[in-house]
Parts: sequence; structure tokens; C-alpha cells
Amino acid sequence: MKFSVGFSRAKDWWLIGSQIISAVEKRPYSHAYIKYSCPMTGVMLVAQASHGAVNTMNYELFKTINTGVKEYECENSGPKFCCMLMFVNDQLGVSYSKMQILLISIKKVLHIEVNIHNKDAEFICSEFVLRICEVLGI
Repeated sequence: MKFSVGFSRAKDWWLIGSQIISAVEKRPYSHAYIKYSCPMTGVMLVAQASHGAVNTMNYELFKTINTGVKEYECENSGPKFCCMLMFVNDQLGVSYSKMQILLISIKKVLHIEVNIHNKDAEFICSEFVLRICEVLGI
């Protein structure tokens, strides 16, 4: 089964969080996501941690509010892909971690080591994508 690991930025320049993340991280994107085709409908979906929680969104809608920077196409076996879908569905609605963003900011600005892993209690986008990659064994 094919899926993509993607990186994007908000199209709306008024979304200041996206601009701050790009500036602090010195990179052209501020968001990470997984894109995949729903096995039942064939509709392209995005799994992400954004807008306050883990969610899925139609890819066409996603593109109206985000500019894609880079997508890396991957392939995995059917059983592992099913594990990914189960993981995503189990996490739907889990809160977006504002504390993670604060701790990352402290680490970047003050150069202080802080523990920023919260054991799946909440997610930021890159952490959510990392966990999906772990579930897939990549």
C-alpha cells in the first residue's frame, strides 16, 4: 500500500504559528502529515495533528489551506498499512500539544535541554508522523 510523508506550510500568512515555526526552524515548511488513499473509498486523505487535535482531512481540502513543500512516497505491506490506519483511528481527537511547542521553543531559544516526549498523550504534527513511521517499521 502506498502512502506519502509530507511537509507543508499554511497558505494564509496570518497564521502566525506557521510563520514562527518556519522561522525558528529555518526551513520552508511548518507542518508534517501522512497522505494515503482510503482503502474503502479511494479518497485521498491526510492524517495530521493540527487545528487542536489529531484529525483526518480530505487531501483536496487540505491543499486549499496548505502549500505542499515536499512529499516522500513510501510503500508498505497490507498488514502494516492496516496497523497504521488503526493507529490513526485510535488517535483521532487526541489533543494537539501546545506544551510540546512551548518546550521546543524554550529548547531552541534558551538552548536548555528539556524532555519533550509525552508518550502519545498529546501530539504535535512531526511527533504524530514519527509515531506513524514507527508503527510502519520505517
